[in-house]
Amino acid sequence: MLVHAEVQNLEIRLDADHRLIAGAVAAANLFVSAASPEESVSQFCEAVRETCAGGDPIVLRIWRSAERIEAEVRRTLRQEPNHPRTQSFQGVDVHRHETQSGVSVTRLTKYLSRSAHRA
Repeated sequence: MLVHAEVQNLEIRLDADHRLIAGAVAAANLFVSAASPEESVSQFCEAVRETCAGGDPIVLRIWRSAERIEAEVRRTLRQEPNHPRTQSFQGVDVHRHETQSGVSVTRLTKYLSRSAHRA
């Protein structure tokens, strides 16, 4: 008996090692590319890589549904930032950033269809 299982969620906890982050982003790229082979999806993965960079331990969560792919990067802050992050990325439809009790949380969303983005 053959059972087809499809992974919908991925969570990786990483130390501040650029090699580990590169491996996690490569895994995320495979995960995301399975949802859509579009060029904008590879741009989304590049945005995830840039968000993961920074030299601090992180938790990277990626999940997908039929309508969208979302990534969340969490890192503990050594000190509270004195200015909000306003970076924008190609291939990302929604970019949200907030700080919660000393933890920086960045969420990136890529809609897989135009109709899902309008909903």
